[in-house]
Amino acid sequence: MSSYMKAEQTLPPELLIEIQKYVQGTLIYIPRLPEKKLGWGHKNGARQLLDERDQTIRLAKATGRTIDQLADEYALSPDAIRKILYRRKSASSQDNRNVELAAS
Repeated sequence: MSSYMKAEQTLPPELLIEIQKYVQGTLIYIPRLPEKKLGWGHKNGARQLLDERDQTIRLAKATGRTIDQLADEYALSPDAIRKILYRRKSASSQDNRNVELAAS
């Protein structure tokens, strides 16, 4: 969550007066510009943790663990494990196609 900032210390006086025509004495949220937005979980590290977990699941599957074993170990449904495995395979396939196209 963003920190609280005082408008009179942050905004030019003309802009503050203009905003006060619409809103006074209340908090307002000013969103980031679209090009400055961070993807889900990037700011707090959740995305990286899930990516690392998913990679560990893929490695475990590659070494012979079953989907049911992985589902029990990670407290996920077998369908969730399949999605993790399929999503990575699809991304790898797309990456390989991009490399092949770039080489030609």
